[in-house]
Amino acid sequence: GGFTALPVAQSGFYVPGDAKALATIAINNSQLWMLASQNQAALKTFKCITPGMQLLQAGPGAISLQYVFKNGKMRKQEMYTGNSFYTQCGRSIAITAQVKYVVVTHSDGSKKTIHFSH
Repeated sequence: GGFTALPVAQSGFYVPGDAKALATIAINNSQLWMLASQNQAALKTFKCITPGMQLLQAGPGAISLQYVFKNGKMRKQEMYTGNSFYTQCGRSIAITAQVKYVVVTHSDGSKKTIHFSH
């Protein structure tokens, strides 16, 4: 719970038409693109342009990421593996200037902390 949809003017992102699914893909480990499928229409592509954004490669053994932001807040993101819809996104994660560090948890229980200097 707790999800709140944002108006287009506030989020800055809009998929025209009857969008059904959204995935991300990294190109050359430097550009992040979003792919939006459409009902009975062509795939839409969007290049993510965020000043100061860095890409983090989660790696094949990563099962979760814990973001720690400069304002002290935290967020956890699970990394899916397998053959369902959730596995179709790339394992490249966009890190914005608000992120202080990320703790990557691997399937063997080990953890790695990655600090960012923006």
